[in-house]
Formats: sequence, C-alpha cells, structure tokens
Amino acid sequence: MTIKNILKKTIASLLLGLCLGFFHLSFLQKSYLLAFHAFSGVFLSGGFILCMCTLFKVPWSKKFKDMIPLWRRLAPQWVFLFLPLLFFARELFPWDEFQGHKKFYFSHWFILLRTLCYLSGAYYAVKVMEKKQAVALMIFFFLTTFFAVDWGMSLQGEWSSNMYGLLYLINSGFGLFALVTFAVAEKSDVKVRQDLFHLLVSFAVSWGYLHYSQFLIFWMGNKPNEVSWYIQRGFFLNHWPTFLIACLKFLPLVFIAPWPWLKSKAPVLRGVSALILLGYLMEVSWFISPGLDIGLISGFFTSLLFIIPFIFALRSWARVSA
Repeated sequence: MTIKNILKKTIASLLLGLCLGFFHLSFLQKSYLLAFHAFSGVFLSGGFILCMCTLFKVPWSKKFKDMIPLWRRLAPQWVFLFLPLLFFARELFPWDEFQGHKKFYFSHWFILLRTLCYLSGAYYAVKVMEKKQAVALMIFFFLTTFFAVDWGMSLQGEWSSNMYGLLYLINSGFGLFALVTFAVAEKSDVKVRQDLFHLLVSFAVSWGYLHYSQFLIFWMGNKPNEVSWYIQRGFFLNHWPTFLIACLKFLPLVFIAPWPWLKSKAPVLRGVSALILLGYLMEVSWFISPGLDIGLISGFFTSLLFIIPFIFALRSWARVSA
C-alpha cells in the first residue's frame, strides 16, 4: 500500500465524519480530537524513537531506521490534520476561563504562536533526523511534551502535572513499538523478535513506574484539585477501565517473560502487540475523554469511526518499512 492510497483512505474517513458532523457537530469535534491524539502521539513519539534508533547499531534498530523516509512523508499530513483543530478549539478547551499565569500562557495569540512552532518544528525535525540526530531528538521531545500540555492537559484547567508530558510520551512510544512489532514480527529472525519483546517489557516497566509515581505523589498530597483527575477517570469508585488498561499493557508481557521459547514466536508476539495497541487506544480515551465530558468507554467507542482508519494507516506504514 502506497502513501498516496493511505492518504486517500484517511481523507475519506474524515469526509465521512464530516457528513455525520452535520447531524451532531459536537460529536464530530470531540471524536476528531480523540483520534488526532491517537495519531499525533504515535507520530511525535515515533520521531523521538527513530532519532534514538539512528544512534544504535543493533539488528532491531534497522526496522525503525527504515521508517525514516516514511516519517518525512507523514509530517505534511500531520500538519494538514492539525489545522481543523484551530477552527473549533475554543469550543472544546476552557482557555478563556483560566486565571493568573495560565491566562497569559493559554491566551489565543500565544497558543497560535506555539502551534506554529510545533508545525514548523516537526517539519524541520523530520528533515534532519538522519544527519542531526541530537537536534531532531530534542525537538521531538519538547514537541511531544508541550503538545500534550497544550492540547491534552489544558482540557481540565484546574488540574496540572509536571509528569503529564512524560506520561504522554511513554504511552505513545509504547503504542508505536507495539505497532511496529506487530507489523514486522513475521519477517524478523528469532534474535530480533526476542529483542523487540525485551524492549516492550522495558516500555511497560517505564510506563508503570511513571504512572505509579504520579499517583503516589497525588495520593500522599491528597489535594482535591489533584486527586479529582483520578476520580474523574474512575480510579477509586469504578476502577475497571484503569484495571483493564493495565492488564492489556502489562500482564501479557509478565506471563510470557518466563518462557524464552514463547518470546521468539511471531504469532505470540503479534498477539501481545495487538493487546498493547488496544490498551494504547483505550489510554488515549482515558487521558482525553473526561475533559470532553463524554465518558471513558463511550469516548473510546464513539471515536472509533476516526481511530480505525488511523490504525490501518499506521499499520500500513509499518508494513511498508518492514
């Protein structure tokens, strides 16, 4: 599948969403934001990981280095998909209600200025990610963290966290690794499959550590404006969505880790990667949906119209690079 065909399918899905938007404009806007976060997280964190892979000379890194030319083609598409958010952002984000230093930081002209920096920075980073790895690495790191704060965390202005950007980065990177592993497992040798499994375990440990660290700090502080973020996500009263995400992204790796012969099996690795990818999409809804007042599970299912084409597009990009 060529990039041109992928772009046609993505645009077709957006046009279908626009047709439904005439019947429920709010549904269109919120679903588009959710799907755009699912796509942006993988694109931005993917650029960060690709830059890191160019610094290593190990067998598994070649699978990611081959994706660099494709990432250059994704940058204009990401810019194109970003533009619609600028037209209805004020209807979704409570930027006008902020006070103090947040009022200045989230003023419309300053948000527009930062957005232009995001778009130009991403376009520049993908151009130099092979020759100037360190520069592109830092650009993608700051792009991902600041993008997460501006277009994710600001949905709930009364809450803030210094770890939100890192959580967004590690969750998105985890999803990208699962996607690439799913696509290249069958065409890789035993050593590469084992390396990819170990990297998934490393991402799972980092992901769990960051989440636990943030929760422990908020729980010990016991401040209403901080703990409320977890309450809105059903962490205390109805915690099964959180438990399900943790099971999808952590337990399959724990069960397979003690069995070396299972790590090298392509069907097993693809199955684990598919579960992790599903957990990634659910966590995107877990992060974003409460700020849109659409519920965790309903936000996940109502955004499938937009998310599914992005999943197939990303899977196709990974297959082309395999």
